[in-house]
Amino acid sequence: MLEGREFTVLTDHKPLIFAFKQKNDKASPRQLRHLQYVSKFTTDIQHTSGKDNIVADTLSRMEEVSVIDLDQIAQEQSTDGDLNSFVQITHL
Repeated sequence: MLEGREFTVLTDHKPLIFAFKQKNDKASPRQLRHLQYVSKFTTDIQHTSGKDNIVADTLSRMEEVSVIDLDQIAQEQSTDGDLNSFVQITHL
């Protein structure tokens, strides 16, 4: 769903931001492969402090995750035309 679309990744993980700015010879081969894979999708990765990243903070709290209605999500996904089109394309 992300391929060919412009989007911004907001992260509170400063080492990830630094990793994209460092020279390639400073990264291990494994790190370099991971960074190259991520960079296929986006080059716009920005730092945001953890307290300002409300969505990630909310999802990381068990009491918040437990109130998610999985049946409602499944119902919404089954009636989402864009999602169903994407699923059909990926199964070809």
